[in-house]
Amino acid sequence: YFEKTRMNLISKDTQYRLFAENAADVIYYYQLNPDPKIEYISPAVLSTTGYTPEEYYADNRLILDLIHPDDQVLFHKFIDTLPNSVNFPLTLRLINRDKAVLWLESKCVPIYDEKQQLIAIQGIVRDISIRKKLEKMSSLFDRMNMVGSMAATVAHEIRNPLTTVRGYLQIMKRKKEYVEDKEKFNLM
Repeated sequence: YFEKTRMNLISKDTQYRLFAENAADVIYYYQLNPDPKIEYISPAVLSTTGYTPEEYYADNRLILDLIHPDDQVLFHKFIDTLPNSVNFPLTLRLINRDKAVLWLESKCVPIYDEKQQLIAIQGIVRDISIRKKLEKMSSLFDRMNMVGSMAATVAHEIRNPLTTVRGYLQIMKRKKEYVEDKEKFNLM
């Protein structure tokens, strides 16, 4: 029985490890107490940020140094309000090794010890840069559509009085006294 249970545990452990190490999203486990550090980060972090998991293990401040300067306050607010802040995804920008700006979304769950003390968070980080570009393009298209609508409305408002003026000019063109003035001044 014990051998069978041990083999099942080894099998499950292997399955979870394969899942974590082959996922496209970054999976992490960040220890908060007693010393803040990354306990685990999946190999997908290399393709996302350009840094290997070993570099994150060696330098606990690396992730903090990569956060875009404009998003530092947002990140620190997220950390300061733990565990309540985990109810919502954290979206912020990161600067990768190539100095490109990435949009990332992190969803995490708090981990508590037996005394219900928050000791860690684990979660998933997804690169949403393409989604952000599409949102920006969509917003641009919406604005262009609005400008087109406004131009059509302005054109319509200008065309209405001009149609009236044109109608009166056609009426005047048929009247004898205006035809004589036209010939006199050599108009058209």
